[in-house]
Amino acid sequence: NNISSETVKWILYAIAFLLLMVIVWAAYRIIREKKRSVFRKREGQIPGDNFTDIASGNTDTYLIMLREAEAGKDYTLAVRIRYSALLHRMNDSGLIHWEASKPNRSYLYELKKEGDISVFSELTHIFEYVSYGEFPVDEVTYSWIASKFDSFGKEVKP
Repeated sequence: NNISSETVKWILYAIAFLLLMVIVWAAYRIIREKKRSVFRKREGQIPGDNFTDIASGNTDTYLIMLREAEAGKDYTLAVRIRYSALLHRMNDSGLIHWEASKPNRSYLYELKKEGDISVFSELTHIFEYVSYGEFPVDEVTYSWIASKFDSFGKEVKP
């Protein structure tokens, strides 16, 4: 009787251990897949997805990319291009000092005029909401966003 109850006890321990290992393995796989999906590139992202790779300082490249995105009705990409072009112009005009490692909101601390700060803050919010929040942008919404970018862009002298 003692031998059989001891054997059953070890078998139950082995089953519990195996069950725990399966749970840990499954959790590891789920976390790895989530991490991969969070950091994956979405369809339609700008190649290189950073300021220097997009246009290498060439305004014409931004315009060509913008026209292609608008013609293809890829308004999310168009907003990303407009924001990158705006950062480019602000860097060229000396309003900000662009660095790849800086978060978008850090440029607010470099701006001097209160009006620039509030408008750029709103544009940054729009950009982040559309790009990272995957907010769908239709033609009407995009035209409103484009007018906001255009009006602030006119104030930034290259």
